[in-house]
Amino acid sequence: MARVPILEGIFHDHAISHATLAKVAAKNDRNGVSNPSAFRRKAISEEEILASPMLNYPLTKYMFWAEVIPLAENGFCKDGEQEKLVADGELEIAGRLPVNTDGGLIANGEPIGASGFRQVHEVCCSAASGRATGRFQASPRWGTRSSMEPPAPQACRFFRSDVAAHAHPTCAAT
Repeated sequence: MARVPILEGIFHDHAISHATLAKVAAKNDRNGVSNPSAFRRKAISEEEILASPMLNYPLTKYMFWAEVIPLAENGFCKDGEQEKLVADGELEIAGRLPVNTDGGLIANGEPIGASGFRQVHEVCCSAASGRATGRFQASPRWGTRSSMEPPAPQACRFFRSDVAAHAHPTCAAT
């Protein structure tokens, strides 16, 4: 089993446990089930994820690492509070801050160059028009697309046309 020191350091620095990564992966699998465009449309339990082969410590076959880190970087919580958001169900479709409602990279894969377009499409179909039926709360007012991909991490916020940009708490100062 390979170890990736940079990943271990990131999880340590952000206080993110292996169990939290499994909870996020299971959530994304559940979300992918209702996405007709996802290539992986099977829910996998946290237990199955934790028992799956370790690829690069601390990641197993069914995990992807990036979802929880940008929550603080995008102003949705303080650094170190990501685990609580996951544990409290805040990132679930019915939660206060639904994340990867289409299943994210776990359900959709990582097509080089196209992943960002998929994210923008999902956010626009939900936040802008409410068309992501079954994958979003009723009438979402805004959505965010975030990426930690090199060479430059980026984030974009999308708002329904009838919602002012300052309606989101992290935009209040702008």
